[in-house]
Amino acid sequence: MKRITGLTKMEHHSRVIRDTLERIRLTLELPSSDWLDLVHLTQREYELIWQGKRDISLPALVHASDGLGVAMGKLLNGSIDYRALRAHFFGDYTVLPERYSPEDQRLSRVRGVQVILQYLDVFHGVDYLNRVLRRLQLCGIMFDDLEKYVSPLVGIDILNNLEKDGFCSEQIKDIGKMTFTVSQSDLGKSLSAQKSPKALYEYLHEALPPYYDMLFQYKLERLAKYGCTVRVIPRAESQDRFCTHAIGDRALCLYKQGVYASFLANLNGQYAEVSESDCLYKGAAFCRYNISWNSAVLLH
Repeated sequence: MKRITGLTKMEHHSRVIRDTLERIRLTLELPSSDWLDLVHLTQREYELIWQGKRDISLPALVHASDGLGVAMGKLLNGSIDYRALRAHFFGDYTVLPERYSPEDQRLSRVRGVQVILQYLDVFHGVDYLNRVLRRLQLCGIMFDDLEKYVSPLVGIDILNNLEKDGFCSEQIKDIGKMTFTVSQSDLGKSLSAQKSPKALYEYLHEALPPYYDMLFQYKLERLAKYGCTVRVIPRAESQDRFCTHAIGDRALCLYKQGVYASFLANLNGQYAEVSESDCLYKGAAFCRYNISWNSAVLLH
């Protein structure tokens, strides 16, 4: 069996789990009896595990995962944000994991995350939705206020998890199309008041940047009676804040295509057709979307 710095791979995993559980215990500062109930172990059983004389059982891990509200994978690999864990365990869901906490990186509206969550709830059920969020130490209550800003990494990480679960490109686009059902707000009402698709997309690009996110610039390159072309490029300040040229990945691009398709539904109950001729995540300097509404697909 392969050895890792003097340990077998199995011994290494056992040590990670053991150290993770002990750090959780110290972080939560629970009475001994409450902690043992949480991990579903006796005092003697926990002592043997801590001494490395016994491995923790799968049922005990499942019990701990459920009690802590943390995905099993995080217990197995030790990738836990302990500050967020403590806050959430005691009912404070205002604390986000450190990855999503920097104030200067909160550049996307919460409504973008809510679009993804609503799609998962409607089409895959609340249990699957909660499993995905637990992998990231998140929960739905954190994203109730659609007008607040949040780190774009929240949506990006959720989409990446969905891809790992087998979601295809069309499914990621379909998630973006849920924007129509979540955007019954001031922006949705303003889009509904436009007299034509052309007027809608022209107005959209006047209102979109401050309303939707501050990560990208959305430039309307061409506007015609039956379609338009949009160029999407990262803002310099967002690149500086995230220390990267291309924030996100291909899944974010697919999601945005779905979002662009959904805006037309505010006007006439139809999705626009969206294709892409350039992609930031395939080596181009920006994404370019070609949007058509002369052959828009009726909503079902």
